[in-house]
Amino acid sequence: MQYCAINPFPRVCKSLATLAEASVFSSLLVRLEGANLSGLSTRSSEIGKHVKRLDLDLIVDTSEKDWAEKLQLPQRDQQLAFLLSNLTSIRDITVHLLCNISIPLDKTRSALQSALGQIQYASILESTESRVERTTGTTNLLTDTLISTLVRCSGETLLSLSVDSINCIQPTTFVAVREHASQLRALVFRFSIGVNIRDILSQQVPWACRETLEHLALHCCRGGHAGAIACGISSGLWAKRLKTLEVSACGDPGDMTEPPYSLVPYERTNIDRREVSQDPPQTNTNILGAVHYEHESLWELQLLGRLPVKRATMTQIPRATINELLEQGLLPELQQLNIAKPVGHLSPADIADNEQFERNCARRDIQNYSNAEDVAQCYSSD
Repeated sequence: MQYCAINPFPRVCKSLATLAEASVFSSLLVRLEGANLSGLSTRSSEIGKHVKRLDLDLIVDTSEKDWAEKLQLPQRDQQLAFLLSNLTSIRDITVHLLCNISIPLDKTRSALQSALGQIQYASILESTESRVERTTGTTNLLTDTLISTLVRCSGETLLSLSVDSINCIQPTTFVAVREHASQLRALVFRFSIGVNIRDILSQQVPWACRETLEHLALHCCRGGHAGAIACGISSGLWAKRLKTLEVSACGDPGDMTEPPYSLVPYERTNIDRREVSQDPPQTNTNILGAVHYEHESLWELQLLGRLPVKRATMTQIPRATINELLEQGLLPELQQLNIAKPVGHLSPADIADNEQFERNCARRDIQNYSNAEDVAQCYSSD
């Protein structure tokens, strides 16, 4: 009897190669200027299904006058678009782009819908050569396109959105986030909310993510009116079960010191907010787990301080201001308070404020600490 020998190794090697490819390409870095863009584009139909996390770098060197021609931008636009059209399994995306350069990527814009269909985690980061000058009067249309496409295509899957846009986003972009991102658990805006968004932020309108949002951060947003923030959270229109809140250096010198609409008072009750109708609740029963307030004035903190919270951190805020909040009975339900450690020479007034702070905390049975660090680094655009 003759036996036919079958070599199993090619089949095994092919299986191992497939596993290795899935592992290697599960996370992908793509640079518009990258030397391997053409190769990635050519192989995108093979590797596209394996890519779960995409780091997309659209920053280009624009120092030379004919940078677009030297970069062969139309060709790279086509290659990037083809690559994105095959990346249909992305769940986590980070996009880096310049704030002050409008790069004509028409084909890439059209292909974004394919790549942004089932995103869960998204970060958009604008940068500039100096990283110092930040403006709020202009917009980056590519940033707005990315955000709008993202929330419209992945509104039902998006869990976390972080936008660090040196320029402010357009009002229609913010409205798109408010209306379409229904599953958000974490939302971070840094410099993105300009005064052009202030009136929209102050509208008495429910957010699509009000049932799921747990963490909200507004850093250095001139359109982040303290009254709008306090009203939106206390009413449950923004979030019914928010756990953490960060507000740093928000607001504008032209802000009115009154809230845009009635701030719903906090009331201890056992009412299950899940049984409340779609209308704004009459009492605020949600207690925040932690807040961080920074670079905020007294009137702003008097509004934000009406939100109940268990743990609070305050930085870049005078002790005298904190004392006034505590003495007014604000920050209800507060159990722990962390402030920055005093630095430099302390005047007699500073010493008195520190001593009064200790007494106020003791009177309200609040544990206090002095090791807090700033939550955001903000740059002046003046």
